Amino acid sequence: MEPNDPLLSRYDETPYRDQFFPQLDLSRLLGLAQLFQSQSPDPTDLRVLDLCCASGTHVREQAARYPGVRFTGIDFSRREIEAGRRRITEVGLGNVELVESDLREFQVCPGAYDLILCHGAFSWVPDEVKQRILELCREGLKRTGVAAISYLTYPGWKQREAIRELLVSRVQGIAEPEERVRQSALLLRLLREGYAANQENVHAASLKAIVESMQQSSSNVFLHDELGVEHDPCYFMQFAEWAAESGLQYLAETDLGTMALGGLAPGAGGLLQELAPDFLEAQQLIDFLVNRSGRSSLLVRQDAPIARKLSLDRLATLRFTTEFCNTRPA
Repeated sequence: MEPNDPLLSRYDETPYRDQFFPQLDLSRLLGLAQLFQSQSPDPTDLRVLDLCCASGTHVREQAARYPGVRFTGIDFSRREIEAGRRRITEVGLGNVELVESDLREFQVCPGAYDLILCHGAFSWVPDEVKQRILELCREGLKRTGVAAISYLTYPGWKQREAIRELLVSRVQGIAEPEERVRQSALLLRLLREGYAANQENVHAASLKAIVESMQQSSSNVFLHDELGVEHDPCYFMQFAEWAAESGLQYLAETDLGTMALGGLAPGAGGLLQELAPDFLEAQQLIDFLVNRSGRSSLLVRQDAPIARKLSLDRLATLRFTTEFCNTRPA
């Protein structure tokens, strides 16, 4: 990547506040792989690759929780990688490494990884990087491996995108990050007050909730997520088609509940099955029914064995937990 690349410059100038992502916990992903595949990764010898890992908070947390697993994080920001390496040294983790590399130049060892993660990047990078992310998943996954990619989706993101476009136009030409955030905060305050004064309008109530969620973002997250150089949501079917073009196939969501028909209005499930007997088409229609704004999807290689029809035998092999008892290590 060129030294003056605007995307890299933004992340070096204002590091992203990365974090631990519970939906990408190793045991959760392995359980889903076991649930939907006739063959799943061998839990006794696991390798995990995290693409666009920032300073590696997620892989460091996972490395501490699963000391027998080998983790590798990749990011193009030298500042982020150096900060992550210092933290790894401080806590004495020996099963995780961070690599500074542009994904467009990074070469992966074919079939080396059981899990490949990409959270918070796919919708914020250029098309050629999106394509490379999918290519790295195809090249790097074992036949039984699983990739987990999060991304923004339409139709749910449409309203937020409109507000984002207003913010971007407002701060256009302002170079200083602090002033970009200050001007955005003033505009968001105006919008919130306007929507609050019109609460009887259902659309105003929805827009007010979006503005309030933006106001709750930290400055560095806001600069990248709302005012970033790249911002490219997509429809689910687009994502599934891109994956297929790269030699991958859709498996499931990291949150199984978002795939279910049980929460739909009475009669909607039958109509959905009539209109969209194809599994992927049904998932796209569900996005419209629930106005979904984001997904965290699991992909596998085209030659991976998928078994979507759940059996009691496979369910009996899994361990179940909840967010209340799945505690993180200190």
